Amino acid sequence: MSFAYDPARQVSVLFSGSSELPKIIDFNDTWIWDGKMAYDLVHQQVVYTGDGLNGKQTWVWDGNLWLLAQTPAELSHANIAGMLNDQKHRTLLMITLQGDKIIGMTYHLWYWNGKNWEKDY
Repeated sequence: MSFAYDPARQVSVLFSGSSELPKIIDFNDTWIWDGKMAYDLVHQQVVYTGDGLNGKQTWVWDGNLWLLAQTPAELSHANIAGMLNDQKHRTLLMITLQGDKIIGMTYHLWYWNGKNWEKDY
């Protein structure tokens, strides 16, 4: 299994290759992912926010299952610029962009509270 970020297309690419147990199976799957993801140290979960069937969705991995979390409607048209773990403040941060080159870009900072995103005004 191999994983790399493709900056030209702004996506992460996962190639699954093959399994070894109980017998060798060649999957040769290629997966492309364009969302953002980070680990929440406080709540011990991986948080993913990206495009879903109905706009932006946030999913949380608890070590066993992916669970759909609340995503504020305001995020539906935002472009996620990045997500990171702020160890000093013990929270996840997400930076979003809205707008375009003509009207200008607006940046917003969001905090993860363990259940949903809260906008920093």
